[in-house]
Amino acid sequence: IVEITGGWYHSLARLGDGRVVSWGELSTVPVELTGKRVIGMAGSEHWSVFVVQDGSSASPTRTLTPTRTLTPSRTLTPSRTATQTPTLTPTPNDKFSVDKADTGPERERRIYIPSGFTKSARYSVENGLMYTYTNTNSAQTASVRMPRVDYDAFTLEVWTLNSTTGKVDIDLGANGSIDWSTTFTQVGRSSSINMATALNTYLAGRTGTTVDIPIKITSARTGSLLVANVVGVPKPQSDLNATGITYDGTTTQSNGWTMAVMPRGVVSVVRATIKNDGRMPSDVSTAALAAMIPGDGLFYIDSQPIPRINPGSSTTVSFRWDTTQWPNMTGQVQVVIDPYNTLAERAEGNNLRMMNFRIQSGQIVASPTVTQTATNTRTATRTPTNTSTPTNTRTLTSTRTPTSTRTITATITKTVPPTMIAASALQVRYRFDEESSAMSYADVSGKANPLQCVANDASCPHTGSGAVNDDMGNAVYFDSASTTRLRTQNTISLGAGSFSISTWIRLDDTDRQQTIVSYGATANKLFAMGVTSDNKVFCQAGTKMAVSGASINTAGRMLTCIYDATASKLTLFVDRDAVTTTSNVLYSNVGDKLSLGARWLGANDPTEAYGGWLDEVNFWQGVLTARQIDALYNQPRSVVNRTPTRVGP
Repeated sequence: IVEITGGWYHSLARLGDGRVVSWGELSTVPVELTGKRVIGMAGSEHWSVFVVQDGSSASPTRTLTPTRTLTPSRTLTPSRTATQTPTLTPTPNDKFSVDKADTGPERERRIYIPSGFTKSARYSVENGLMYTYTNTNSAQTASVRMPRVDYDAFTLEVWTLNSTTGKVDIDLGANGSIDWSTTFTQVGRSSSINMATALNTYLAGRTGTTVDIPIKITSARTGSLLVANVVGVPKPQSDLNATGITYDGTTTQSNGWTMAVMPRGVVSVVRATIKNDGRMPSDVSTAALAAMIPGDGLFYIDSQPIPRINPGSSTTVSFRWDTTQWPNMTGQVQVVIDPYNTLAERAEGNNLRMMNFRIQSGQIVASPTVTQTATNTRTATRTPTNTSTPTNTRTLTSTRTPTSTRTITATITKTVPPTMIAASALQVRYRFDEESSAMSYADVSGKANPLQCVANDASCPHTGSGAVNDDMGNAVYFDSASTTRLRTQNTISLGAGSFSISTWIRLDDTDRQQTIVSYGATANKLFAMGVTSDNKVFCQAGTKMAVSGASINTAGRMLTCIYDATASKLTLFVDRDAVTTTSNVLYSNVGDKLSLGARWLGANDPTEAYGGWLDEVNFWQGVLTARQIDALYNQPRSVVNRTPTRVGP
């Protein structure tokens, strides 16, 4: 059987020898088909039609009348209308074009083959870009999508179809330059020269993982061309692969997977093995540790720098996870390589490694509001008062022989771990974990923009451990008497767009104007953040300034200033609370260096020197959300040298 058809009450089958057989109710093969070879047939409700080899047609001599009337349950509408493919003249190499169908999925293609042939034929199918020309000396443009990397080689083939001959000019990038030309004297194909230089020029300054590359082709003749066999060979690159994740503690097996069992109240160490599977040494980059909590999303834990890794070599990065303020839970801990996507890699699908975890036992430790005063007698009293506005007060005084009385009736509020800050536009990040004698400080954002010491008296700021927060590592100290400052080695380009800057500070000097962060070489291009002579926090962009209403003391504080170019406003945060906003702010700076420790304008001497500790300086393009600022502030850590503004989400 090579074909079947039928109607409501009859069915027909065409056999390979041209005969027709029938079955079903009221089914009869027409006598006109006797001795005829049928090559086609079709059936409908009450009739059938046949095409025989001599070109004639045959149909039943009578109309079939059904014994009952049937009503279809529903009307079927075809998903698409089939259009007969056009007739094409075979080219000498027997190659025929393929283009994308008008509808359907991306991978679906329409294949054009000759409308008729004798016996059998064999054809090969080649995907490509079809260029059709109705006018001589005209241009058409199509695009190919390619990874945004540097290329050693880029070639393509141009095929002529429908007897298209003459000169063909290729403009890669559609920027007006002719990157390759060829002339066809007959139908055929031609391979291009290496156009990697033109491709890399087009890719320079582009963003995104992949880029659409326009290929503009000018043809001297009418007809069709096909661009095929587009080949790009990337230059050797690094490729960081998170090959393993381990936990320095108890592990168990759960459904065939390893699960880390983490007790609350201790600092757990998670280690990641990172290997460079590429062909070039990797640049300095960053790895982040985060926890995926079912139903809540991704929560930031810690981040550490990744040193340069030679091809084929590996390194181990250790993360610290203080589970003191985490509740009993299960989830998935993840190591993310290059979370801000600043590292050019051969592939990025191997930048993630995961392991299940469970936090159990112990008590949740809330972060109380603490005020400390030194006297000769220590008495610890805590009396919660529950009214419509809850008040929680704790006063501590200390002596050499403490006597402690503590009455507690309180409901513990869980501190929600913060979300991962997906700030792909991170410009710089400084953690100041260098030795005290350091004269430069690493940028751990992956942008390789270190800070350099610049001082009038040749003394550089020194570092100390736990000076701002005891679990944030080292911080850097500025002595206002020496007017020392740190300055980035390279410029930071912000343009006229939005940006955010955040840092932790702990004042040592008070009651005088001090500038902590300074960006810009002229007054109208200046961006600065610091404290006023009455110890209020300020943020300045050009001539506009946002100033907090309340003063700060010598406790550790996180300061964040956001310039929203779309809304034309400055917003100042102290810890995680927005304290003031200034509107009608217009600021732009195409690129300048960042200075820390004083107000510095170009060649002028620095002024308003800062006296105190500084840590965790971050500079982003774009506007941080309130939840992201909360994440920066509320990472689980000790309350030493810090006064939290509140506990909870």
